[in-house]
Amino acid sequence: MALIKSSFSLARLAFLNFLRHPKNPQSLAKGVTAPLRVRGVAYNQFSTSAALLAKSKAAQDDATELKYEGMSTTVCQGANYYTHGSDPELKDDSEYPDWLWTLLDPPAEDSKTYHRQQKKAKARLRNKLMKHKE
Repeated sequence: MALIKSSFSLARLAFLNFLRHPKNPQSLAKGVTAPLRVRGVAYNQFSTSAALLAKSKAAQDDATELKYEGMSTTVCQGANYYTHGSDPELKDDSEYPDWLWTLLDPPAEDSKTYHRQQKKAKARLRNKLMKHKE
């Protein structure tokens, strides 16, 4: 019975993956379903050569160089969402309030925000583990 159940669950999983990714060229051309996901790992039916990886790495390096080429250090581009006016100019760091530089720091361990984040992280992990439980 366990063998039938496992093969049924793999077939059902393959069918659900196909429904989720109907434009997958492998599933349409070869009649093979989308890559199977077994416990969070995708098994693809193709291999990637080193030449393709090298080309993609070079393309990523070029993209990062172009990304910072047109950025301004004096104007905050895109901050003005009104139809009139111009983008605000950037000030010296000392002209901004001190609390602004602490916004990206993690919250203190005795705060309500910290415990709320921990509770959400535990719930996400529990849901992820239950999703892959058989």
